[in-house]
Amino acid sequence: SANAGVPILVLPFLGDQPRNGVLVSENGIGDYIEWDTMSESEVYQKFVKLLNPENLALKSKVSQMQLITKFSSKRKEMAADLIETYAYSAKVCRQFSNPKPFEPPCEVLPFLPLDQRISFIKANLIDVYITGLLIAFIIIFSTAYITYYSLRRLVTSFNSKQKQE
Repeated sequence: SANAGVPILVLPFLGDQPRNGVLVSENGIGDYIEWDTMSESEVYQKFVKLLNPENLALKSKVSQMQLITKFSSKRKEMAADLIETYAYSAKVCRQFSNPKPFEPPCEVLPFLPLDQRISFIKANLIDVYITGLLIAFIIIFSTAYITYYSLRRLVTSFNSKQKQE
């Protein structure tokens, strides 16, 4: 839909879909539906907002994303395309938001490497590794704990049977 220049409505269920829905909403190229908490009227309002032909901010952001995706699909062959894309992005971004000091301008953000747009922890997947290690530690500890107490109970019951004989 970004390549076709159509607003995006995300219905996230699992995995990275909720994050992608939030990113679509934050970038202004669509919205997302929280399927477990939203009412029919709220979903209807989101459709009305996305399909409203007078929503110029949404139209310009979607057009900007369309240009960026088309440019990215050409593998950055021509410098003129880069200049045109940057100029259009600057026009759209500056139309609806002012640049903040000491931050990259909004028209540059889509072209920055991912590690410059997100935190160090997310860029290097440190949170994923820590979660994996914690899960592995819990599984190993639980297995050792269950094995130890099962063997202990088995040995005590075996010893009590031998004493009874």
